[in-house]
Amino acid sequence: MIYKDDNPSAMCRLILTPGRAENLKLQQLFKAYQLFFEWLDQEVPPNHSNDLVALHRNFYDAARARSGLPAQIVTLGFRDWALRRRGSIVSGIPLDPRLYSVKTVSTLSVSGLNGRILVSFVVGGYDVVLPPNSPARLMQVDNHFEIWAETALPGEQSL
Repeated sequence: MIYKDDNPSAMCRLILTPGRAENLKLQQLFKAYQLFFEWLDQEVPPNHSNDLVALHRNFYDAARARSGLPAQIVTLGFRDWALRRRGSIVSGIPLDPRLYSVKTVSTLSVSGLNGRILVSFVVGGYDVVLPPNSPARLMQVDNHFEIWAETALPGEQSL
């Protein structure tokens, strides 16, 4: 029997296959996230703490109003921005279970700028590399979108 803490984690690549309207919504989400980071770069003074509580306290309301991003993406985005400010390479948009959910074996939903985006997907495979700094990340890879999500290794069972 394998217990959850003993179960090795991996990354599952979910390759999104959006229609034209969904693709546009995903592109708009990425653009808003990029503009959110650019806004933080301009508004947060260089000597301001990278502490997430301080960032949230001083910039959350303005970031939400300015970006139009879902609340949880703004919150997780502060962590990405602080890591990037410290020199880490951070790609994609961080997701957690409130921001995306698998609906069927071939459909999932992602929080977008104006509600949930329902998107078809196919499993692109597994890797031992985990999504950086969050349970899942929405990634733009070449000309398509993927969600890289933490999962148990295929064939492993946990309680």
